[in-house]
Amino acid sequence: MFVNGDIDPFHYGGVTQNSSELLSQDITAYMVAGGSHCADMGPPDPELDSPSMLSVKLSKAAVIRRWLLAE
Repeated sequence: MFVNGDIDPFHYGGVTQNSSELLSQDITAYMVAGGSHCADMGPPDPELDSPSMLSVKLSKAAVIRRWLLAE
């Protein structure tokens, strides 16, 4: 899982998009509009998170939940 923010200069060297539909089943890239380095590390907070950040945090949680429940 790769999460980058578009205002973070580190995103230029990161994985910022899913290269194929098949690959994205196991390796997921997210880009947070208005996001910066490590801003996605906390829990989802609808009061403080931008819509883009909230969406990425919820998507990350769903992927991790799927990993943990996989048999």
